[in-house]
Amino acid sequence: MIELNPLHPREPGKEDSKEEASASKEEALEAEDPVEAVDRVLESFGFGLYQKRLCVLNGALWMADSMEVSLLSFLYECVGASFGLTPAKAATIVSVVFIGELVGAVFAGPVADAYGRRPVSIAAAWTVAVFGLLTAVAPTFETLVACRCAVGVAVGSLAVPVDAMAETLPKERRGSQLTVIEFAWAAGAIYAAGASWATRRYGWRYLVLACSLPFVFVAIAVTCLVDESPKWLARQGDLTKALAVLKKIARANGKPLDLEDQHLLNNNSGVVGHHREQQQQQEQQQQQELEQQE
Repeated sequence: MIELNPLHPREPGKEDSKEEASASKEEALEAEDPVEAVDRVLESFGFGLYQKRLCVLNGALWMADSMEVSLLSFLYECVGASFGLTPAKAATIVSVVFIGELVGAVFAGPVADAYGRRPVSIAAAWTVAVFGLLTAVAPTFETLVACRCAVGVAVGSLAVPVDAMAETLPKERRGSQLTVIEFAWAAGAIYAAGASWATRRYGWRYLVLACSLPFVFVAIAVTCLVDESPKWLARQGDLTKALAVLKKIARANGKPLDLEDQHLLNNNSGVVGHHREQQQQQEQQQQQELEQQE
């Protein structure tokens, strides 16, 4: 016969059912894919200060893209007259920027997948800032073309920080926020036109300087404030760093990070790393077998 405590009566099997539910929940968490776990945790954080800060930074990067494109219409004639160029040769200034953007757009994504979103974002921001300033002091036409080509490559790579931002946004806010930062393009075009009017008496070098100097501060902000994407870290098996970024987002948004999620990521970090090593070993073995067959 089951004895019930008169002070704290309980129904037979009630505690057992709670323990079974708790155990099944733990098993479900442990079986969850780490990338899906990171995505679920990010969804629980919502749209807070951390995401708003990334949206502002990406808006500034998008302004730089717009300013560099808008500059072309002003530089085409001004630089051509300054260096005594033919119209065909002056058009090179426009061509190399778009060629650079094509190169950046093609290669930035694979590089970001291999080495991370953060280093590519920082490199793109500083390349636009540094080579934009060097354009203003370029002593020869060839040097100017090289600087504009480098700026084009960096501008073509600016989709990477946008991807990094999207990976931290809740699903219901991704479309709207990616649309909002498009307004920064219009702001960049307006700024370039205003800078052109303000520097009309001083020459094209001051125009380029006015458009490039503010971007130095944007590059500093990107370096200090942009973290690696926790989803990318999870895909790489580095759940320790992914958890550190999630904690930072939680503090910025004022949201708690569930202890069960911390336990899941901590426990799975070694497992994911082991599976990744096994996958790499299998790929190496397959490569060796193909070489032997050849």
